[in-house]
Amino acid sequence: MSDDRYDVPAGPLTLPPNPPTPFLKGEPPLCSFCARGQGEYRHLVTAPKGNICNLCLAQAKEQLAR
Repeated sequence: MSDDRYDVPAGPLTLPPNPPTPFLKGEPPLCSFCARGQGEYRHLVTAPKGNICNLCLAQAKEQLAR
């Protein structure tokens, strides 16, 4: 049985344009996945195009282990 949700289109994948930064310059960074702010997470991994808190990272790790 085929599930169309998992069919990958032929050809190169394209990414949407960069989304706007979810926080104002000078404000504490937010998690890009859950929008938790400073004080709501223990650690935050930051990158130029997004951030992930320790709580979302733990959930992602659990999903990948399945």
